[in-house]
Amino acid sequence: MSALSVYIAEYRLAEKQRAVEILRELAKLFCKTHDHEITPLGPAPGNEVRGYKMSIGCGEAGIGWQVEMWRDSSWKKIVRCKKVSHPVEPGSTRFHILLLPVGVWQGAVCDDILELHRSGRLEEEWWDYPIPLSENHKDAMYFHPPPQARLLLFIFLIVGEWKSDYYNEPATNDDPENEIRAIKAGYKGHGPTKVVYCPGSYSVASIMNARKHEADNRGWDEGSSEGEDESEDSEEGG
Repeated sequence: MSALSVYIAEYRLAEKQRAVEILRELAKLFCKTHDHEITPLGPAPGNEVRGYKMSIGCGEAGIGWQVEMWRDSSWKKIVRCKKVSHPVEPGSTRFHILLLPVGVWQGAVCDDILELHRSGRLEEEWWDYPIPLSENHKDAMYFHPPPQARLLLFIFLIVGEWKSDYYNEPATNDDPENEIRAIKAGYKGHGPTKVVYCPGSYSVASIMNARKHEADNRGWDEGSSEGEDESEDSEEGG
């Protein structure tokens, strides 16, 4: 093996170790009781590993998390999902669990979430609020679908018309209500900050209504056989 090949192999191993270390650290934000499996993302051309992913289905009842990171330890996305039971086939008494995305954080905003967690400044239920970003992260994206969009996501997922491009919406920063709510949530960034929130404004009242709806429908997936139906999108990392 040439010196260059040895160097590349050692570099790839160091990349993997770094990514796994960060993913395990983030996993403790959602579940502190045990480790979680980390698997490669779909291979890139040449069968090289593009990155790594991790699913966390324990912790909060009825909620799952999916985390994806590129092999250079830059974030792909963090996804908060609602577990929804669905028949294996029409009329079947056997069910599997679908993960319905209800919140997506992409790119550098994930670094801010992890940094807030490390410093003890990440509040409970942080996913209900925009995350203030440091100036060098101002182009990062955060997408939190309002309740109406969640229903559409559910319909698209069930009928097989789900499109990952749904998330390719530009982030906006001009809603003063969201800025106030972010401050009330206790987030304090380093230096100048900019709040990034989802397209389509949502209010505190709409979140409260969504919580009531979720409470009324809690237990959809209780008693179902655990499983997971997730599809890979076609996004490629750099």
